[in-house]
Amino acid sequence: MEAKEEGFLITLLWGGEPTLRKDITDIIQFAKHEANFAFIGMVTNGFLIPKRISEFGDDLDLILMSLDSPIREEHDKIRK
Repeated sequence: MEAKEEGFLITLLWGGEPTLRKDITDIIQFAKHEANFAFIGMVTNGFLIPKRISEFGDDLDLILMSLDSPIREEHDKIRK
């Protein structure tokens, strides 16, 4: 909540893979409803989005997916 008090209006969740956290929905809900951030985004590789997207509801404003190539084989080769 200190960030909000300092004037921050948005937060972006990233680093590692946020959707691997079992508590990511709780973190998103806290940021939106307790910390009162106006905008909440998440950077993800997108792998678990189809399984977890319904958990986020209207609390998540942006999902930014990292993609090294739209061609599966090229993406996998880059990511190893």
